[in-house]
Amino acid sequence: MIPRATLKHWSPGLRVSCVWQTGDVVFKAEATSARGLAQLMDVTLAFPSDLSVVRLYLQPNTIPSPGESSTLRFDFAPDSKVAAAVLVAVDNNDHVYEWMTRGDAENDIELVHDTWNAHETRFPPDAYITLDQLREIVVQWAFGPDGKLPPSGAKWAPAPDVGWL
Repeated sequence: MIPRATLKHWSPGLRVSCVWQTGDVVFKAEATSARGLAQLMDVTLAFPSDLSVVRLYLQPNTIPSPGESSTLRFDFAPDSKVAAAVLVAVDNNDHVYEWMTRGDAENDIELVHDTWNAHETRFPPDAYITLDQLREIVVQWAFGPDGKLPPSGAKWAPAPDVGWL
């Protein structure tokens, strides 16, 4: 675990930028509080299953932003109520940390962490967590009171080949 305060570009008052798409529509939103991020998750998880991988970026609340401190991507299957996530964080020493969720296997669903390289970025079945766990870890990641990554709302394992930020 690493303290959120040691992330590159960290400052008090972080914001979360979110990008996802369905069909020919790209959605972009920002949240600056745990309540706002929970509302954003409600909207996101209510969309149909043709939704792209959801990409969340943790950034200082300054404009222009100096860059991301951490990125969390997830995919989900609303009918099965499962999801999987990957998390990348960079600290002040430019050390990159990469984690993937771990949970109960759901073998008949395919989830990925990169829409454009889906065949190369499938989540293994043991990465699947519940949608409730997903909601919890997303809010903990950005605004959790313990200030540590990865969030404690799910089990995580190192994922050294995620390779993006």
